[in-house]
Amino acid sequence: MTTPDAGRTPDRLRLRAVCTVAAVVVGSFAADRIYARYVAEESD
Repeated sequence: MTTPDAGRTPDRLRLRAVCTVAAVVVGSFAADRIYARYVAEESD
């Protein structure tokens, strides 16, 4: 006895995990860019 939602849960969790990882990667990349720009301005 399985509910229709049971089959979709793993996909939803996988999608959320992928989105979370992507957000972390993009966030860290953006932070590196902002930090590099800040350091460049400070050195002038």
